[in-house]
Amino acid sequence: MTLRDLLLVIGTLPLLGVVALRLGAEMGVAGEAPPPEALTATLAAFGVAFVLYVALTLRSIAHATREILARESAAADARRQGAAAVSDFAIHLDRTPEVDLRPDAADPEAEVAPADDPPAASDVPEPLARERKRLIGEVGTLLTRIPSARGR
Repeated sequence: MTLRDLLLVIGTLPLLGVVALRLGAEMGVAGEAPPPEALTATLAAFGVAFVLYVALTLRSIAHATREILARESAAADARRQGAAAVSDFAIHLDRTPEVDLRPDAADPEAEVAPADDPPAASDVPEPLARERKRLIGEVGTLLTRIPSARGR
């Protein structure tokens, strides 16, 4: 039982008491009937309690609706962010057949080694190898976020 339910019960009790006393007086069980103003006063008190009950119920419904909409909005944002990660990846995707990770790749004047002859693992400096592994890891992470078109 919530506070608003308790408020409705407490607002109803005086009205029920006056009605019970009036019925008891009519049936001869109670000695004297309450005055007519008592019924009007208890009806007014019940009306106030009922209006408060309805207001608190509507407030509770509005609060629950806000929570539901916030959860749905957060889920939609998560879906949108996942789609944004895919589109961001697609925007920055290099469309050339190979990615040149050499430090001198920014210099167009530099001599480019033929693609058929990859450098040996011992020829690659350690910082460059770590950078390649990091970049490949990032690409792998981005690729795992891309949703599959196949049915599972």
